[in-house]
Amino acid sequence: MPTRNREKFLPAAIDCFLNQTYGNKELIISYDAKAEIYLWYLPQNIITYHCSDAIRLGKKRNLCCEMAHGSIICHWDDDDWSSPDRIEYQVKMLHESEKPVTG
Repeated sequence: MPTRNREKFLPAAIDCFLNQTYGNKELIISYDAKAEIYLWYLPQNIITYHCSDAIRLGKKRNLCCEMAHGSIICHWDDDDWSSPDRIEYQVKMLHESEKPVTG
């Protein structure tokens, strides 16, 4: 989840991730200095990476993908709400369809 100057959205985005029914998940957050104060209470499956303010959204998203430990990437946005079964459903569709991408 790349983020910049949107610290007001972080608690809801993190809660939305933590409430996902899919069990084997991690959230990588690439953030600027302003978000730092909100990220001290995170569980182990949420990893943070401090970026310079000069890094654009696409580069932050790519950094998150590079840091991911899993074989499936699910893009997470700081200002979106997702149903609690979003990840579970998308992974199921990946396996059932044998396609490389789902949405």
